[in-house]
Amino acid sequence: MRHGIILAAVSALLLMVASSDELPVFFTMGGSGGNGSLSQAYSDIRSLAGRSSSDIWAVGIHRGPGPDESSIEHWDGVAWTKIAADPAGGHPDRLNGVAVTGASNAWSVGYSASVDGFEERALIEHWNGKGWTVADPGPYAGTVWNELDGVVALTRNDAWAVGYAKNWTAPARVLIEHWNGSEWKLVSAPSPGTGWNQLAAVSASGPNDIWAVGWQQSDGPMTPLIEHWDGRQWSEVPAPAGTGGGQLQAVLAVSPTLAFAVGSPGPGGSQRVLRWDGQRWSILPAPPRTQQVELWGISAASPTDVWLVGDRSFRNYGIVLEHWDGVAWTSVDAPGHVGGGQLTAALTISSNDVWVAGTQYSGQPLTLREHWDGISWSVIASPS
Repeated sequence: MRHGIILAAVSALLLMVASSDELPVFFTMGGSGGNGSLSQAYSDIRSLAGRSSSDIWAVGIHRGPGPDESSIEHWDGVAWTKIAADPAGGHPDRLNGVAVTGASNAWSVGYSASVDGFEERALIEHWNGKGWTVADPGPYAGTVWNELDGVVALTRNDAWAVGYAKNWTAPARVLIEHWNGSEWKLVSAPSPGTGWNQLAAVSASGPNDIWAVGWQQSDGPMTPLIEHWDGRQWSEVPAPAGTGGGQLQAVLAVSPTLAFAVGSPGPGGSQRVLRWDGQRWSILPAPPRTQQVELWGISAASPTDVWLVGDRSFRNYGIVLEHWDGVAWTSVDAPGHVGGGQLTAALTISSNDVWVAGTQYSGQPLTLREHWDGISWSVIASPS
């Protein structure tokens, strides 16, 4: 099963981030390289990013009767429109994350697979204001898998992408690439797990304050992996005591003294929300739940206006939407009164302009896209 996370994104004053995630079982109807059994195609949105209310991108996977392929959509302030990915990306392929610095500069990352869906090659596409084109990801770090799950762009000449790479006989290792304005280059980073290492999301408050999160595994269960870039090197930062097993799937860097990370707990664990105060990570109390909660995305307009999204599991998936006011988390009724499904991406442009996206389940999976105007949530139609 492939892992990844959904997107984290921040307000127009913050930097846009993305990530990918893993599908619940009942959503996995196609699969890379396979032919799905869906009667109606839909977009499985994995990431949202934008710098204004009239320039927002959504990327993910187009799922339907045929092989999965990359999905890219754009919001111009009036409607969502499908935008073609570069066919040179190969098929089947998928995009897990998107980041934006301006109307003529955006990045999207993911992977393309071989015909059997086993080998994965890192996929990076760039938007120049006119179209998406495949960029050279540089040397492949792994001989079997090279997957990019999250991306953050600070300027036109400074972007980071994270994921994992694997050789045939070696454990998966952390994969980090940096764009310097002319090329993507591999950057070394810790891979502490002896069995598996993966980064699912990345976020930055500035060029010397970048966080990447994911998970590692040695002989026991998966445990959270947190890494930080200080302008010179990547280093592992300990998760707080009592965190237990599980994964981190989204991160939001607000400032050098404030960041959030969310994800999925180990079996039987509680909802996972972590906060960085400039010195250490701590566990942030979250609303009590009777079911295990998986969190896939987080966004913010300010330190006292934060949204997170996910789903309730195990057998009966239901949408999770929660808000932080600086004091406590509050559970919000599913937007549009949608029951079954999950939210996998969140984007805040301002306190009165918030987007969440994911999938609802009504006989078959359908694209779900909702908007907050400061008063209420509304369902926004997907492109035909």
